[in-house]
Amino acid sequence: MVVESLRLDGAYFILVLENASTIAVPRSRIATVQRYVPVVEEPEAIHEEPQPWTEVAGEYADMIRTAATEYDLDPAVITAMIQVESNFDQFAVSHKGACGLLQLIPATAERFGVQDVFDAADNVNGGAKYFRWLLDHFENRMEFALAAYNAGENVVKRYNGIPPYRETREYVAKVLRKAKTNGSAVRSRPES
Repeated sequence: MVVESLRLDGAYFILVLENASTIAVPRSRIATVQRYVPVVEEPEAIHEEPQPWTEVAGEYADMIRTAATEYDLDPAVITAMIQVESNFDQFAVSHKGACGLLQLIPATAERFGVQDVFDAADNVNGGAKYFRWLLDHFENRMEFALAAYNAGENVVKRYNGIPPYRETREYVAKVLRKAKTNGSAVRSRPES
């Protein structure tokens, strides 16, 4: 029972309860009076389930999250790009000279301020910055930006869309498929 207040009235304690009713209790029946401090239950901590991309990205998850946040990108897409580009080999070098996790060619790395293409954080930041630029340039058409990342922005401009290169078409499809598996909510826009 919770007593809101009490007062001594002769040989009785008058207890005022929560609902404003009162009870008279003989003074001799009350051994002690203690202040009641209600226990405020903390709401259960919200445990966010790890998103699939974080498990795929492993040790690179924080740097991907940072770059994705800075450039307003879906981290599941960046993770998918890394999967397809280098399979998370930060020291990967392609036959065309593209380097690092996001396989930046030297000119693109320089253009987007990457000092060391083999430094994972620098590479991911530069690749994300470039991908954001491509999305802005191609009016947020994900497929066009991905095609440009793979084949070059001028090629996508020349074809006014995804070029008819098998490698590029497979690249776009593979990245989008992996992004979806990684938890992306990105929707494809039709080619124009």
